[in-house]
Amino acid sequence: STLFPYTTPSDLERVLPFVHELSGTSVIVSHGGVMRVFRNLLANASRQEVVNWMPPQGSIARFAGHQMHMRRAGL
Repeated sequence: STLFPYTTPSDLERVLPFVHELSGTSVIVSHGGVMRVFRNLLANASRQEVVNWMPPQGSIARFAGHQMHMRRAGL
């Protein structure tokens, strides 16, 4: 069983239209569930990689070229 089955229709349906509207540099403030979806869709991480991934609290994620770069806030 998975702790965070984010691929429920409601989660994906809620985030996917937003992702399609992104055009260029964007700043997005979100919670871990949305970060999992972003990592899956924008960084090409598999569902298995992200389903139980716990994004660090207070972190900053940069998505570029289908890669995700994480930094903890304040570092």
